[in-house]
Amino acid sequence: MIRIMLITFSYIIFGSCTNNDQKVDTALLVQKEDIKLVAPKLKDNNFFFKDNTLISFYETFANSKVFYKVNNAKYKQYNGPFVISKSSQLSYFCADSDFINSDTISQNYFNTVNFKRFKIEGSEPSEPYLNKGLSALNNIAKADFQFKDEEWIAFKDSVVKFELTVQDIVSQKGTIGFSFLNMQSSWIFKPQKISVEAVNDEGEVFSKQQQVIDSKSISTDGFFYTTIQLEKPSLIYKIEIEQLDSLPSWHPGHGGQPWLFMDEIIVF
Repeated sequence: MIRIMLITFSYIIFGSCTNNDQKVDTALLVQKEDIKLVAPKLKDNNFFFKDNTLISFYETFANSKVFYKVNNAKYKQYNGPFVISKSSQLSYFCADSDFINSDTISQNYFNTVNFKRFKIEGSEPSEPYLNKGLSALNNIAKADFQFKDEEWIAFKDSVVKFELTVQDIVSQKGTIGFSFLNMQSSWIFKPQKISVEAVNDEGEVFSKQQQVIDSKSISTDGFFYTTIQLEKPSLIYKIEIEQLDSLPSWHPGHGGQPWLFMDEIIVF
């Protein structure tokens, strides 16, 4: 909260500096090295694409620069829009020698060519975030970074279960991707565990995997995407997602029930 107030205050100071230098109290400016920059903001959220997608950022505060990398490449300065044509992870942050660098944000982009269509059944979302229902999880449409976006559906249950029936098998391994929202100030937390089972026509489990996630610690708001890969693919997957039983001790709403927000499940 203190950082947010400082950043807001700095906008007022430096804004007036642009128009009238005589009005600025230079004693206030010596504290600017203690101000943390706000992370850059993407202009579009075309996280799912068929051929390619154009990446661009809004203008940043003062003279700060945006630095980014795609996958494991080295960071470089952003000088204008660029194109991504393959499924990739974009990481970026804002930097200026007079301020503290912003948090680094990572965002996944997906080329949908190899996505598998599937039918989904299972736990129904909770009021008032029913929106599109379970169809929101397999419509290849990414939600905006606003929890009221209709592409998000939310769950209050401590355990959420789904069964996916895939149309066909193409890949040698079964990979399932999950997209969540993490916005702790609004009681929205990442899940603490995800389990996936590959099941045959007789209902027998022949491959399974799980992932444990640190969802109790304080973390930066943003999209949270993770994948689970099984040794063998299947036409049927059973999924179980566990969220925190209650908000952690550090949270102002300690003891209350957190929300689990999802907008997409991907099979490829």
